Amino acid sequence: MWTIQDILQATGGVLQRGKEDQDVKEISIDSRTIRPGALFVAIRGKNFDGHKFLNQAVEKGARGVIVEETFLLEQPSPRIAVIKVLDTVEALGKIARFTRERTRIPVIAITGSAGKTSTKNLVAAALRSRYQVLVNQGSFNNQIGVPLTVLRLSPRHKIAVFELGTNQPGDIRRLSSIVKPDVAVYTNIGESHLEKLKSPGYVFQEKSQMLKDLSARGRVILNKDDKYLKRFYKKLNNDKIISYAIREAADYQATHIERIRQGKSLRFLVNRRYPVVLRTPVQENIYNALAAIACARLKGISYEAAAAALEKYRFSGQRQAVERVGRCWCIDDSYNANPVSMRSAVSTLDAFPVKGKRVLVCGDMLELGAWSKALHQKMGEFIARTNIAAVLAYGPMSSWLAEQVRKDNKAVFVAHFLALPALHRQLVRCLAPGDAVLIKASRGMHMEATAAFLKKQFEG
Repeated sequence: MWTIQDILQATGGVLQRGKEDQDVKEISIDSRTIRPGALFVAIRGKNFDGHKFLNQAVEKGARGVIVEETFLLEQPSPRIAVIKVLDTVEALGKIARFTRERTRIPVIAITGSAGKTSTKNLVAAALRSRYQVLVNQGSFNNQIGVPLTVLRLSPRHKIAVFELGTNQPGDIRRLSSIVKPDVAVYTNIGESHLEKLKSPGYVFQEKSQMLKDLSARGRVILNKDDKYLKRFYKKLNNDKIISYAIREAADYQATHIERIRQGKSLRFLVNRRYPVVLRTPVQENIYNALAAIACARLKGISYEAAAAALEKYRFSGQRQAVERVGRCWCIDDSYNANPVSMRSAVSTLDAFPVKGKRVLVCGDMLELGAWSKALHQKMGEFIARTNIAAVLAYGPMSSWLAEQVRKDNKAVFVAHFLALPALHRQLVRCLAPGDAVLIKASRGMHMEATAAFLKKQFEG
């Protein structure tokens, strides 16, 4: 797909060795999986430095390397191109931008404070009813993951769907300048990454940077129930906006919402006419499904085809995935957490139909900066008003949440822990047949270990 000359043009790098007319078959940052003919980009990360594996990449057949420092081959060869740049992460993004600009493939970019990954997966599922879709996998939504996904583009792809994440100012603009979206999808705006983004208002400003790279005829698909996203009506011509909602009147509105299949699935009508079924009890996923239907309709897919694809989709991946564990129900939402997604998860547990009690196992919500104490306390107030019978909180910041629940609702059993083994022992004592347990925390709390513990304990 590229030549060394293309790479030099894209990155502005300096060719220290090799020839410009050499072909490059693929771009890689992993020396363990690199294949002959690839270009290896030596990325510096928090826990690794690709420069330490340059010779390993060359031994496996790399045609060239991109580095930040002078690189001496252990076995010099004029066939190996060496390109020096100031920043290899930035160079990776520039190559991806160069690649994107050479294709006319339509791009849908999705961002928001919560629900981005679920929305991305549902949009991709709906579009696959008609198209070959490129989509970023897992958490590939950052300055490395998004470019790597763009670099996977091939002639067989007819449309691409990207999730764009941020935790500091400038992230969204850098990513959107790479993918150059034709459709910008916004899920919601709330208290996320406040350590660097300071307030929901600044979160909105950061997310809105995606519009600067929207194509001239691009469309914006937004959640009209979100008070911040409504501001786009003042920023844009209304004919560029496609809205979805549950409460507000919108282009795609969900009505007649009901729980089916013992409360484990949802059914609703779009615009009071088209039925949709989702295999999830999580009501927030209705918003995500509406966004997917809006994207599908924009790309010429019928309501019926989109709905059929959404009903087949199985929610998983530690994002409110519901699973029977022994004689209990486990809602595994351990992937990540902020106040927006925590409220959603707690609401799911609150409404979950069970014969026994509802148990919340929660950990710290990270990256909230100066807002940490207030937002954990506010979450405690919210939990105290639900039908949750027991709260097992883990982590130093969750002590504020636990104290608030204990203060506001003395009927709730509350325990706080600074070590997971102690929490796990209490959880075993707490659970009984017919109970439902929700596991929710920021990813840095590693509470996927609790989900694994439950499965081993009750299914072993």
